[in-house]
Amino acid sequence: MAKALSADFWASVKKDYEKGLSQAELRKKYNLSPSSLANKIKRSGWEITQSQKEAISAFSEASGKISAEFGKANETQKAEIINRINTIIDDCEIMASNRHLAKRFQARILDGFNDGMFESSKDIKAGTSALKDLEYIANPKPSVEVNQSQNQSNALIKIEFVE
Repeated sequence: MAKALSADFWASVKKDYEKGLSQAELRKKYNLSPSSLANKIKRSGWEITQSQKEAISAFSEASGKISAEFGKANETQKAEIINRINTIIDDCEIMASNRHLAKRFQARILDGFNDGMFESSKDIKAGTSALKDLEYIANPKPSVEVNQSQNQSNALIKIEFVE
């Protein structure tokens, strides 16, 4: 009888599965039989949605193009490409961290409601205001400006997206 594989082992396999490695690639990397891997995926309900598959595919295509262009670039251009990639990575880490903080803060607010921690509406407003700030940082979107002007008897509203 084969020895059962550890939870840590399967966690590594799942992580690579979620990265988009094919079952063939996973079997080769982890020395797994086709039935062992397929059964684990099915039993554990591992799933990659179509949008995730498309995102992985788009990223693979884009990174291939970047790699090709990187090979053609001079040293100054290569340094700029690396700088831009590092900035994107940093931004993604900040957004992920802020989302984590926002979730924890949401839980604290909920606990505060349940435990009677909030003494006044001012306390609640301060908490929700901080949460909105975190959400804005975690999910930056273009801000919207609304300008109103009076054109004879008709009000004209102009909405502009500002980045």
